[in-house]
Amino acid sequence: MIAAEELLKGLKNSLVTGATGFIGSNLVEVLSEKGVMVRVLFRKGSNIKLLDGLAVEGYPGDLFDKEVLAEAISDSTTVYNIAADTRELLPYMDYERVNVDGLKNLLEVSRSKKAQKVIHLSSAEVYGTNLPSYAIKEDYPTHPKNPFQKSKEAGDRLALEYHKANPDLNITVVRPPIAIGPRDKAFSEVLLDMIHEGKVTIPGNGRGQLSIVYVKDLALALHLIATSGETIGEIFHVKSFDTTPIDLIEALGNAANLKPTIRTARPAVVNLAKAISKYSRKVNYGKPSYPGSKVGLLAGSRIIDDSRLRALGYRPAYTLEKAAEELVAWYKKRKRPSR
Repeated sequence: MIAAEELLKGLKNSLVTGATGFIGSNLVEVLSEKGVMVRVLFRKGSNIKLLDGLAVEGYPGDLFDKEVLAEAISDSTTVYNIAADTRELLPYMDYERVNVDGLKNLLEVSRSKKAQKVIHLSSAEVYGTNLPSYAIKEDYPTHPKNPFQKSKEAGDRLALEYHKANPDLNITVVRPPIAIGPRDKAFSEVLLDMIHEGKVTIPGNGRGQLSIVYVKDLALALHLIATSGETIGEIFHVKSFDTTPIDLIEALGNAANLKPTIRTARPAVVNLAKAISKYSRKVNYGKPSYPGSKVGLLAGSRIIDDSRLRALGYRPAYTLEKAAEELVAWYKKRKRPSR
């Protein structure tokens, strides 16, 4: 177990990779509010507007720039690895480059620069789909189906095995479910676009149970894990609440004072509509449309158990209703004038 004073020392300079993305930028904001001196790693040419107004120290580069990483990780830095390739429909080798090989680089530099702790953000995607109706714990067998899920599982395995082989580098793996919140253009904004257009199509029957994490709860959980000496070499789940796709849509609609028509459809039909819209300029069946990775998930169930994290004192601040209200407020501020 790491002594409390050592943990605090390590938190003085925390590096966040993937800092310009949805989760990374929200984490940077929370850490800044906590008084942490935040360093951010961002790819050259990326949009850094999300970091405007935050007291951060920037390092342009990626997980393969070892010299930049070495400079950013110096001085007992706690490293939050949020960077990941989450683009759709890539071959495994493309995901592997960032989600496995890039992670390995980060771990090697973190160890050489004597980083205090590395927190690797994974995903509950590694469990696959068609899960049991009960809440699964961290030791539930992984069953990745697609190349992205397989790359995240490989990254988790790498991180945990690296810690066993190099116990001087303290590593923790965190697996959140679907994350929603401000700046999430890939899922949250898509749902609200559908709601404002008046029609929402849900893959499956819409009644499968899903765990959801609001991004600010996730950021606070990551900070809690960083300040605890009882998380080394472990996997942790984090969530805000459990709900169903229909209840999520209705909560967002209520917060927006809208009553969209909710339809259900077989996942294959949803994917077909998405494909038609993508390849035809004349037909627009599926826009706004879900990311392909979410179709199978929304059609099934995936509930995770977060009791291990709660034992450390984690208590989510967001209910379904509170999350919906804040998300709709964000959407209204940034929606296009035509809507």
